[in-house]
Amino acid sequence: MNRPLLPSGRCRGLPFTIPDDWTPEQALAVFELLEDLLAVVTDFYT
Repeated sequence: MNRPLLPSGRCRGLPFTIPDDWTPEQALAVFELLEDLLAVVTDFYT
């Protein structure tokens, strides 16, 4: 059974796409949240 690729091209992960009707401010807020999450995870494992 083939699994569809995610927008990133990966076969595993969370299927997350940004809706077309988000404002630039909403998109920036999500980007900043993910950037902060990446920093926390990276700090924990380094």
